[in-house]
Amino acid sequence: MQDIDIVYLIVGILATYRLTSLLHREAGPFNMFVWIRERFGIVHDVLGFPHGYPDTMFGKLFECFWCLSVWCGTGVAIVLLLGGWWILLPFALSGGAILCVEAAEKQST
Repeated sequence: MQDIDIVYLIVGILATYRLTSLLHREAGPFNMFVWIRERFGIVHDVLGFPHGYPDTMFGKLFECFWCLSVWCGTGVAIVLLLGGWWILLPFALSGGAILCVEAAEKQST
């Protein structure tokens, strides 16, 4: 069994968090993630936030952040196993930055 480097593990965790967040609730550039969610029947408000989920497997999947993170994590794990960690790096850096801002905001309240 191959040992996983701690750097790859951290990149994987942060990339999973970021990708799950994008797919779950964010509009993204050019409303890319709104478009993706709409393909699965998810309804959005005028700002691009999802608010109506169909009673389907994918509707339930996108509605639950925790469930969606399992599938995003599976994709991230496959990319890591294939040696494509650098593809995940921008998502990991973005996820880390967002978590730092959230932590700082909690400290200030």
